[in-house]
Amino acid sequence: MKAIEGLLEGRTWPEPEFSVIKRCIHVTGDPGYADILKFSEGAANAAISLIILGTDVICDAKSTSSLVNRNRLREAGGEVLCFTSVPEVIDRAKTMHISRSVAALEYEFSSQKPAITVVGTSTSALIHLCDLMDAGKANPAFVVATTAGFADVAESKERLMTYDVPYILTKGTRGGSAVAAAICNALIYSILDRQQT
Repeated sequence: MKAIEGLLEGRTWPEPEFSVIKRCIHVTGDPGYADILKFSEGAANAAISLIILGTDVICDAKSTSSLVNRNRLREAGGEVLCFTSVPEVIDRAKTMHISRSVAALEYEFSSQKPAITVVGTSTSALIHLCDLMDAGKANPAFVVATTAGFADVAESKERLMTYDVPYILTKGTRGGSAVAAAICNALIYSILDRQQT
């Protein structure tokens, strides 16, 4: 990570935000992530507090969940979950003609158990999450949003920032599942760093 600090030319951030930024740069090879990662006030510490309490990390796609360090999260009592293969979710997606990621989001919020909601690939799921919050049907404990692309991507993340929910996201059109997982892993590893000091 020292080489990444060199790329940032002396720029620094408070921890644990700086660890999140460095890990995203490490995963993408793009120092520009220092400028597009957006944290709500106290977001990183809020997420770490949730992880310490054993909160699950629920991802919108297996491409994201497969990259989150589930063994380290399990040490804190949480699980990495993705509901897109749950039969009930598959059936609802087919019946309602919606994506599995959207149906999985509805399935997630049918439970009252708080979770860290990670939307790394599906813009339609992020838009639906905002719709659910508007309708009072979702109150996420924390959101990571790093969808990438052009159609509604930047706008959906801007919309998320208008809600009173803690978040870490990538502004604009860049992101993806690897970035979402990098954010989650940086937060998980920050707990280990705290325990070792």
